[in-house]
Amino acid sequence: ALNRNPLPYLLAVAMSSNAGSVATITGNPQNMMIGALSHIPYRTFAAAGENPSELRRGAGLGKHWIAFSQGTPSG
Repeated sequence: ALNRNPLPYLLAVAMSSNAGSVATITGNPQNMMIGALSHIPYRTFAAAGENPSELRRGAGLGKHWIAFSQGTPSG
């Protein structure tokens, strides 16, 4: 037992996973529909989604760091 609150770690994993799913056709159901109907090659789709995904992941983790840098909020 590390005597740490797991909430910040769980939220970081969830936010990163959610932001990362945007980058590929297989990342979420919406992307699968777009890829299937538009016939965009996998690599082309991944290349187009990589930068927005990384920016979103960085912004999410930045907000997370600010929220939890002073400890876990109570409430």
